[in-house]
Amino acid sequence: MGTGNYGLVNAKLAHYAKLSNKFGYAVSGYYNPDDGFFTNQYTQKSADKETSVGGRLKLEWNISPAWTAQYALNFDHVDQNAFPYGAYDLTTNKVAQPNFNDPASYNRNMLTNSLSLQYKAKSWTLTSITSHQYFKDDMKMDLDYSASNQMALEQIQKQNAFNEELILKSNTKSDYQWSFGATGFLQKLDINSPLNMKNYHLTIPGFFNTDNKGAALFHQSTLNNILVKGLSVTAGLRLDYEDVNLDYNTYVDQVATAKFNGNESVSFTELLPKLSLKHEWNDRQFVYATASRGYKAGGFNVQMFSDLLTNALPPLSVLNPDIRKTTLYKPEFSWNYEAGAQCLTFNDRLKSSISIFYSKLDDLQLAKIFSSTSGRVITNAGQAESKGFELSFDANLGSGFSATLSYGYAKATFTNYKDTLKTYSSTGQPVYTPVDYKGKYVPYAPQNTLSLSGTYEHSFKHAFIDHVMATIQYTGIGKIYWTEGNDVSQSFYSLVNAKVGVSKGAFGLELWTKNLFDTRYNVFYFYSGGNYGQQGKPAQVGATLKFEF
Repeated sequence: MGTGNYGLVNAKLAHYAKLSNKFGYAVSGYYNPDDGFFTNQYTQKSADKETSVGGRLKLEWNISPAWTAQYALNFDHVDQNAFPYGAYDLTTNKVAQPNFNDPASYNRNMLTNSLSLQYKAKSWTLTSITSHQYFKDDMKMDLDYSASNQMALEQIQKQNAFNEELILKSNTKSDYQWSFGATGFLQKLDINSPLNMKNYHLTIPGFFNTDNKGAALFHQSTLNNILVKGLSVTAGLRLDYEDVNLDYNTYVDQVATAKFNGNESVSFTELLPKLSLKHEWNDRQFVYATASRGYKAGGFNVQMFSDLLTNALPPLSVLNPDIRKTTLYKPEFSWNYEAGAQCLTFNDRLKSSISIFYSKLDDLQLAKIFSSTSGRVITNAGQAESKGFELSFDANLGSGFSATLSYGYAKATFTNYKDTLKTYSSTGQPVYTPVDYKGKYVPYAPQNTLSLSGTYEHSFKHAFIDHVMATIQYTGIGKIYWTEGNDVSQSFYSLVNAKVGVSKGAFGLELWTKNLFDTRYNVFYFYSGGNYGQQGKPAQVGATLKFEF
C-alpha cells in the first residue's frame, strides 16, 4: 500500500502457491487512483484525474517431464480525465494550464489471455503460444483545446485480436543450432467516431470497421565455433504477409451530398533477412556485429475522412475525392546495422558495454495532426537516417555500494523529405506551400539520453532493522524537436528520483520522490489552429508499506 501527494494511492495484493508438485498458480490485483496534476481553468477541476484497477491470474502445470503448460489472464480498467493540453507560448516555451469547455476523458477495459504449450524432446523443443486480446474504449476530446465552441470528438472502439505462434528449435549442445517458426493473426477493430463541428453547426458521424489478418514464416540458423572457439555466425529470414480491409460509412447530417460509403483494402508482403557475427569468451564477454532489414506495415487513416468531408462542403464542394490516395499510408522500411562489445574488468566488478548503430529508413511513418480537423494521422516522410552510439557501465563498488551509468546519442535526420503545407485563405480556399525538410531532425526523437544511479544496501544481524536500502537516480533527456521544421523544441532537461527503505521481518517501508527538484519541462507539442502542448509531471513524494504474509 502506498500514498503520495496529488491524491496518489497504490494498493496491490498478490498470492502464489503450489497445489501439488506439478501445478502452481499466482494471482494479484491492484488499485491506483490519483487526483491528477493539472487543473482545467474553465471548470476548475482536475484535467487528468485517473483511476486504474486490474488483476492477473497465472497457472503453471508440469504435465509430464516432456510437456508443460502455462495460462495467463490479465484484466485492466482505466478511467481518467485526459488530454490536459494547454496553450504553448513559442517565446518562452512554457505551456499554460488546460482551459477547455468540452469533456475530455478516456475509459478503457482490456482483457488479454494466453495459453503456452511446450513439448521438449531429446534434441528439439516445440512451443505453441495462443493469445487473445479484447479491449473496448471510449474517448472524448475537445478538439479546439480551448473554451470556445468549435470542435469536439467522441471515439468508441472495440477490438478482438487472435494470434497463434508455433516455434520448433534445436535442443542440443551441437555447434549448429536452428529454429523454425510460423505465426498468424486476425484482428477486428470497430470504430464509431462522431465529430461535432460546432463552429459550422455540423455533425459528422463516422463508422469504420477494420479487419486485419497476417501470417509469417521464419527461420534462423547459428553456427558456433567457426574457425576459432567462440566465433559464431547467425543467419535468419522472415517472410511476412499482412492484409488490411477497411469498411467506412461517414457523412454530414446536414448536407445530403457529403457522404462516403465503401471499402478499401491493401496487402503487403515482405522478405526480411538478418545476419550477425559474434565472438564470445564467455556469456558475459563478447563482441558482435549485426545487419537486418526492418519493416512496418501500412494502413488507412480513418481520421482523414473528416478532412475529406470538410472539403465536400461549400464553397469547395469536392464530392469525388481519391479516397484511397488520401487515407492510405505506405509501409516503412529500414536497413539496420549495429556493432558492439561487452566486457568484465576489475575482478568482474565492472561490466562495460558499448554499441554503435546506423539505420537507413525509407517512407518513415510519422504521426501528425491535421490542422483542419485536428485529427491525428500517420504520414510517410520520405527518407531518413539514424546514427549514434550507446554505452553503459555497471559497477559493484563494494561495502554495499553499486552504481550504473548509461548514455545514448542518436542523430536522426531527414535525408530526402519534401512536403506540401496546406492552409486556408480568408475565403476558405486551400493554399499549398512546398517545403523541403532535408537535413532537419526527425521530430519526437531525443538526441541524448543519460541515466546515472547509485545504490546502497546493507543487512544487519541482531538489530532492530534487518535491511536498509537507498538509491538515487538522475535522468537527462533532450534535445527533442517537436516539428519537422525544427522550429519548436524541448531543450535537454534533468530529472532526479530517490528512494530509501527499511525492512524488519515481514514489514518493509519505503519513502520515495520523483522529479525531486520540480523540473519544468514539456512532453508534447502540436499545432492545431494554435500552439498547444502538455507539461511534464511536477515533483511527487510518497511512501509505500509492504507486508509479506
